[in-house]
Amino acid sequence: RRVVCAGILGREPVLLAIIQQAHSASVTALLVVDDRRHSKAVVSASLDKTLASWRVSQDEVDGPAAPGPSTAAPPAPLTGLPAGLAPQRQLAATRLAAPGGPVFSLVRQPTTPPGSVFSGIGEMLYLGNAAKEVIAWEVNCTTPKDSGTAHFQTVATDYTGWVRSLAMQGKYLFSCGCNFLVQHDTSLTALPKEVARLELFKGDIQVILASPTHVYAASADGSLRSWSLAKTGALKLVAEVQAHDSRITGLALHEGMLFTSSLDGRVRCWRGEGLTLAAEAVEAHGG
Repeated sequence: RRVVCAGILGREPVLLAIIQQAHSASVTALLVVDDRRHSKAVVSASLDKTLASWRVSQDEVDGPAAPGPSTAAPPAPLTGLPAGLAPQRQLAATRLAAPGGPVFSLVRQPTTPPGSVFSGIGEMLYLGNAAKEVIAWEVNCTTPKDSGTAHFQTVATDYTGWVRSLAMQGKYLFSCGCNFLVQHDTSLTALPKEVARLELFKGDIQVILASPTHVYAASADGSLRSWSLAKTGALKLVAEVQAHDSRITGLALHEGMLFTSSLDGRVRCWRGEGLTLAAEAVEAHGG
């Protein structure tokens, strides 16, 4: 239920704020929308079926984080900062009901496509929800004291289950529902257009991740799959492994190496293209 905001001072991470009452239930998704040295803008989603955008700043230049009915949250105690960095810190919040909530996944599109139904003034986010939909949301993180109406638009509805994960790579938006991986092209029409739908023989997809050359999907049965992503957008399955003994909870990519975490208590490192195991940490967090 808490959101922790941190920054970097030199080479050291510094705690900026702990937002104790971010939501009334567990946080399901978190996305950093604006990351500057003296301010952070974060969007969060929760099982309480709300969205919230937060801006933590050291001065009054960076106002509230997003349009919508705004309710100010009291500043939380800030710890870990040197005495010289103790000046006026602001904590501004905007909370609103999540369409089709709860929302399970958030992803940011770097730029608004030409011809989009959105203005291009704010950040373009996509939400995956329990109503088996993908929703587009334009969030303005820079305009102070903006109390306009939040702009939501339904992008896709033909899912067989909750949209648990989203990924963005260039103009392509990837989403999943149950055992389907869906690809949308955001550059063809005013709203993203579905261009591919892949059905897995088994496996409820929990997490997806996209790189310039590959797309990865991790499932509830511990299986992990990799597709090559051609410049034309075509997907081709290149590897499939039983990565874990239980549900895979996270994916991360670093310098060609893919990292997975699971409820089996293991963190494993894979060579990204062929999914061959390179290293693992057993009982990394006590299971």
